[in-house]
Amino acid sequence: MEPVEAGPAPRSRLWWWFVAAFAVQLAAWGVWLTIAARHPVQDVPLVRAR
Repeated sequence: MEPVEAGPAPRSRLWWWFVAAFAVQLAAWGVWLTIAARHPVQDVPLVRAR
């Protein structure tokens, strides 16, 4: 029997999943901040407790 030469191990695509998840999260934050900047929250006066 001749020894079988193993080729290089297949590259993991897990790294690309992390990059894609980071990009999606970054885009979501950008959209959220854009919407928040266009719709400012009104100031609510605080009532002091007696």
